[in-house]
Amino acid sequence: RGQEGSVILQVKVNKEGRVDDLKIDVSSNFNLLDRAAVSGVRKWSFEPGRRGKERVPMWVRVPVTCKLKK
Repeated sequence: RGQEGSVILQVKVNKEGRVDDLKIDVSSNFNLLDRAAVSGVRKWSFEPGRRGKERVPMWVRVPVTCKLKK
């Protein structure tokens, strides 16, 4: 389809480093790319946030770029 673009996601990472919530902050303007970014990042694991030595949930911005190889 020739679609390329970047999506910025807001991701809530829980104390275990898994995705608890996720929303599109900035769309690529292509629904297919946005859905692929959401689907992929939902499966990721992260290093959880910390306040001192305690793990805490936190929101992070995650950019995802979809680019075709030429």
